[in-house]
Amino acid sequence: MLYEFHFVGFTPRDPFKEKANEVINTLAEMMPSDATCSARVVMIDGKFFFQVIFVSKCECFIAKDVLDPSKENTSSRLWQAIALDRIASNLVTQVQSWRDKAAA
Repeated sequence: MLYEFHFVGFTPRDPFKEKANEVINTLAEMMPSDATCSARVVMIDGKFFFQVIFVSKCECFIAKDVLDPSKENTSSRLWQAIALDRIASNLVTQVQSWRDKAAA
């Protein structure tokens, strides 16, 4: 099943949308087989708030991160897609930590 982020408060450029959806599908591969996934990016005050929610039979986990344009090099039109590499790494780390705790 392919997952997609829901974008709230803005319309993303195609490279940003495509990269974000790659990220969510990578994360979805890591979730337990009985879990469902919901993901959104909300723009508030010019910042992008990423939320990925996993719900399984007995638990819920939320991975989150913030993309703040004031802390990024925005000289390229593709800066959002480039910054998503860092966001993806942070989200993957959070999900791996959750999985490790669940397995322990």
